[in-house]
Amino acid sequence: MIKFDRVCKRHGLTTFTHYTSGAGMQCCACQSERARGVTRTPIREDIVAEWTASARAAKAAVEAAAEERRRERRNAMIKFDRVCKRHGLTVHAHYGTGGKMPCCACRSERKRGGARTPIREDIVEERAEAAEERGRERSGRYHQDMDLLKEFMGGKCEHCGYEHDLEFHHVTPRRTGSGSTLSDIILHKAYDEALEEIKGCEMLCSDCHDDADAELRSLENPEK
Repeated sequence: MIKFDRVCKRHGLTTFTHYTSGAGMQCCACQSERARGVTRTPIREDIVAEWTASARAAKAAVEAAAEERRRERRNAMIKFDRVCKRHGLTVHAHYGTGGKMPCCACRSERKRGGARTPIREDIVEERAEAAEERGRERSGRYHQDMDLLKEFMGGKCEHCGYEHDLEFHHVTPRRTGSGSTLSDIILHKAYDEALEEIKGCEMLCSDCHDDADAELRSLENPEK
């Protein structure tokens, strides 16, 4: 049992008890009256009025805070045109608080409830084709950048002189973590970082790279 002071609508500021067994919070004076079976103290209208005013003020404060958050979100919102799979080219919004960029027309439909505009298959197909095209362009750009780095490293295997199937072998420990591989660095166009990364690499063909990795594993685990 925990005792604390709280306002009762019959006795004003008085002691309450909270029973951890789940009986709730009870006014000790009211509890005593019920136990004795005496006439209950009448409810005081002034306390009820004060409670009501306090509750309204708290509700107004909560609503004001919510409105302030909505205002800040609207101010941070960026609107732009983008293709929606339901409405085609329409206005989207980014609120700056996350990665989602909802279609304003879809958002309005969700708020209103009811039937949603059906997904248009022609738009889905166009978006898939555009995504494939972007993937091809990105892949082509990646291979071009990788070829330039290989030329920068001499364009041939440093062990056997072979000029095909070239790979980067890390002599110094590579960086760890998401987006830290050489491929990720190139895909993000961080060319200065890529040049810094290959300073700790050797240019090897795939066969020599396998041999170098096997030799490295044997040095790290001599018993195996």
